[in-house]
Amino acid sequence: MSRQTVLLIGKDRFLKREIIQTLRKDTDFQEFTAGVDSLGSLLGFVNTFPFLHSKRLAVLWDLEELEDDERDRLLAGWNERPEANILVLVSDETNAKKSAFLRTLSDRCKVTPCHPPFEKDMPRWIEERVRRQGKNIEKAATLLLMEKIGLQTGLLAPAIDQAALFTQAADTITAKDVESLFGRSLTADVFELLNFLLERDFKKFIEKAEDLLSEGTRAFEILSVLSGNLERLKRVHELQAMGLTAERVGVELKIHPFFLEKVLSEARRAPMARVKAWLSRLLECDKAIKTGELSEKIAFERFLVGTALEV
Repeated sequence: MSRQTVLLIGKDRFLKREIIQTLRKDTDFQEFTAGVDSLGSLLGFVNTFPFLHSKRLAVLWDLEELEDDERDRLLAGWNERPEANILVLVSDETNAKKSAFLRTLSDRCKVTPCHPPFEKDMPRWIEERVRRQGKNIEKAATLLLMEKIGLQTGLLAPAIDQAALFTQAADTITAKDVESLFGRSLTADVFELLNFLLERDFKKFIEKAEDLLSEGTRAFEILSVLSGNLERLKRVHELQAMGLTAERVGVELKIHPFFLEKVLSEARRAPMARVKAWLSRLLECDKAIKTGELSEKIAFERFLVGTALEV
């Protein structure tokens, strides 16, 4: 059996940990950090026959911190360890061709990239992890997870595990399941608030805003998200005026395809002049709060009424 050596490259520490955990089964295990632990202690461990298990697993973090002479020693003693023992070398470099040392290692190792998914690829990453749990997940639930938890794999993975456990009797994780576990989506709520405004439904617009406030959402939080949505609509109009296609608008604004049609639909229902007027009212509201002219609640209510009357 040939000696197993793995080179993990990339910035995602969680993915690296996950791979190491998979390799760790039935091993004498020890981790080392270049620049902190001596290379001799690493070599002494991995070059020794296993004692309690069938093999040893040594992990060397921060590979790029090795001194030149240590790199030479590592390469020189490459075939000295027992064949069953595993060596994992970990680097934050994103490309194994970036240095002569990494290129040499890549010829001798199994190179495994550990890059966090791009935002556009994150839904597929989440869906694949959910399938490993024997489940499916709604698109809306996937995007809500991204919004509530963020885009870090190390935070999303346990959240997915928690959602799978929470829905153990069901085949599919729904948006309601995610809301029950991690709270409601303010972005989705403001989408709905803006939609009422665009539909000229004054009554539901006011009621939705009052519901959010009664549930404990701060006025400035609603205003902040609403301002972000309106700024995005303004940019949609600007980009479309430049002749960009819908797809290019989505790329420029980094809007996930799932949300793109919603945003474009909003832009079609909200002419640029109206968007600018609403943004102006938001600016006035923000100024009144910051200067102490009005309380947060009164300023927000004045914004709601004034905006609704303009519709």
